[in-house]
Amino acid sequence: MRSSKKAALLEAAGAIIVGGGIDALTFDRLAAETGVSKGGILYHFPDKERLLIALVEGIISLVDLAIAEERASAAEPDGPGRWLRAYIRMAFTDGGDVDRLLGILLAGLPPESPALVPLLSADRRWLEAACSDGLPRGLAIAIRLAVDGAFVTKLDPADTAAAREALLKLTKAAQ
Repeated sequence: MRSSKKAALLEAAGAIIVGGGIDALTFDRLAAETGVSKGGILYHFPDKERLLIALVEGIISLVDLAIAEERASAAEPDGPGRWLRAYIRMAFTDGGDVDRLLGILLAGLPPESPALVPLLSADRRWLEAACSDGLPRGLAIAIRLAVDGAFVTKLDPADTAAAREALLKLTKAAQ
């Protein structure tokens, strides 16, 4: 029961942030929206920073899961560029509120925020996965940066599709 309450608190906290930004998230508001007492929230998250860290860790888990699902569902054998193609397909899939939450956190958290530490660690891990994918290192880095840039750039649907296809082709052309 405790983990489901914690998950509900995280979901509500994410919705508050998506709706009003990081500053809109207070324990009073979270308590009001979830029906959980402030003491109950503090039991799971002793401070706002721990709550933000848990949100970031949850997003990282969702990204890792989405990459794994893309790899598993792809009808292609293992080989150079396979991880990157899964990363591209995952990144160009509309993640809805999770994408919006990640964008708000990236834009709104100060650079010294402890909540960014797990994201920076995951980012390094994803970069190494891209660079270990059998393509030339510089190309793998360039593709990864282009994917991440497309995430934060608001492209129209035709440009999004064109960028996705161009990046997928790059992973195959270098084989």
